Amino acid sequence: TLTIVNGTVSGNINPSANLVSNLGSVTNWYNNIYGTAIHALYADVAERFHSDAPYSPGTVVELGGTAEITKVKDELSDKVFGVISTKPAHLMNSYAGNDQTHPAVAISGRVPVNVIGTVRKGDRLVSAGNGLARVGKKSEINQLNLCLHGLLIQPELAKGGEIVICGPTKKAK
Repeated sequence: TLTIVNGTVSGNINPSANLVSNLGSVTNWYNNIYGTAIHALYADVAERFHSDAPYSPGTVVELGGTAEITKVKDELSDKVFGVISTKPAHLMNSYAGNDQTHPAVAISGRVPVNVIGTVRKGDRLVSAGNGLARVGKKSEINQLNLCLHGLLIQPELAKGGEIVICGPTKKAK
């Protein structure tokens, strides 16, 4: 039961079903939200960036091109910035364009990544050029070319052309 006394709310606010209610609206926003924890269905943090072309989710991008981001062009690029997200849990700069002009770039968390070659769980990914990633050899991986989302989590094994789920990894030292 929700109780309001002198502007103070106590109790729980529960929707009638999943995915049927919003807090605020496109035109009426709340200023600040204070709390202890936020639970999210999706698993990455992303920000919208102006892209030089529309890119599909899983595309590996770098800073540059004719806008803010472009698909990674070179193998072992030291300019890798992130991966185009599918559905971020937290989207920053959310009103800057749309998915075609300002796609959400995952900068942390789990995100699908377009890969070539065979990839196994635990592999670290590097850019393969053309917006793709591949498994990096130990001798190739360094702090500049390691994909931001470079640790394969699912599936156990994937072959080229598949989208794999990758999670955050620390940059190599």
